[in-house]
Amino acid sequence: MTKIDNWSVVNGNSSPYNAPETQWQALSGNITGHPKLGKLDGITTSRIVGWSLGMVLTKSGTNYELGEVDPAYELLFPNARERLMNSLKDIK
Repeated sequence: MTKIDNWSVVNGNSSPYNAPETQWQALSGNITGHPKLGKLDGITTSRIVGWSLGMVLTKSGTNYELGEVDPAYELLFPNARERLMNSLKDIK
């Protein structure tokens, strides 16, 4: 199982942070347990295409378990996990 910790929601813009409600979303953070990459810090996932059973699904086909939110991101966007999951409900 691939897990992402210290995560934030990002997109293709130059801004390092974007509110979870943005339309084009990816995650940035530190991963563990990736079948090909193992453990890496400071990665950005491919585009989020959905979610299932609490796992975020990306365009590359990787499912990410959400770990801890980046504390600085949480300060900017309180309840980041809930906000992200709510925004994913609209992805078809």
